[in-house]
Parts: sequence; C-alpha cells; structure tokens
Amino acid sequence: MAADRPVGSRQWHKKGKLWPPYPRPTGEQQEFSHRYHAAHYWPYPYYCQDRHVVRDMIAQHAAKGWMNTTTLYDYHFIAETNELDHSGSLHLRWILENATPQHRVIWVQAGFSRAISDSRLAIVRAATIDMVGDGHIPPIMLRVVTPHGRPALEIDAIRQAEIGSMPDPRVEYRSLPSGGGE
Repeated sequence: MAADRPVGSRQWHKKGKLWPPYPRPTGEQQEFSHRYHAAHYWPYPYYCQDRHVVRDMIAQHAAKGWMNTTTLYDYHFIAETNELDHSGSLHLRWILENATPQHRVIWVQAGFSRAISDSRLAIVRAATIDMVGDGHIPPIMLRVVTPHGRPALEIDAIRQAEIGSMPDPRVEYRSLPSGGGE
C-alpha cells in the first residue's frame, strides 16, 4: 500500500492556505526506499503504462478501421430488391478473401425498417454460402451506421457531368507571314 502513494512533495497548510498553490499529493510522505526508487528509476514505471495506453488506442483505431472496411453499406445493395449489386458482391468477396481471420466479420448497414435489415442479412448470408460453403461462413452482423464518403458510381457521374459542361477551348490562330516567296 505504501508503494502506491504518489511520488513527490506533499501539499500542506501554511497560514490557512495550501502550499504550494498548485495541486500536489496529500497524505503521508513516501518511505525513503520508495522515494529513492522513484528518484533513480522515475520514468521507467510510467513508460509501461504509457505504452499500454498508446497500444490500446492504436488497437481500437485498427478495429474500427476493419469494421468500416468490412461493412456493406446501402450503396452495395439494389434499392428496390435489397439484392447485392456488382460492387457489393465484389466487396463481399474481398472481405472473405482478404480480411484477417480475427477481423473477418461481415457488417451490414441497417436499413430504414426491420424488414429491409432482415432481407439484407438473409441475402448476404445466402451470397456468402454460395461463395465459401455452408461450414465456413464468418459472422454476419447488423450495424447502425452512416457511410463515410460516396459510392464510386456517384463520383463517376459527377466527374462525367463536370467534363460534359466544359466549354470547348478557343485558341486563336494567326499564321505568321512567310518571307520565302520573293
């Protein structure tokens, strides 16, 4: 218990005020052996905690990135039938072939109603069974999320409209006088 006390000088009362005026540990002083250890090995005990915190944050970001990468969004489905479109089938195949085993979970964006969500889950399950067989399907889970970005077809349509609206270039051409006919 004594080893867990915070390192450093303590805050104490002087003439009715706390001294030093900035926050410091309160309570009993550490024993000499603990003060000696803290003075000579001071940063090392905190390196381990700091590294652990940083590694946890990186792992959380990586897990969130894998979740975003392995999600089938609205634009992977045909709106009228909730069937997977071509890009959705390709993305599903990519998940099954390339996602690491610990991150191989197929996330499906929830629809606006429970019927749409259930239909999407059933269609993705059937497509997965067609691709890898019944005994090898990874977990398929519903996810309430908004997609980040736009589908490729929409970006292509915007670019084609931009190219179509460009005016023709108008470069004036004037021939130089030739001096070779004299």
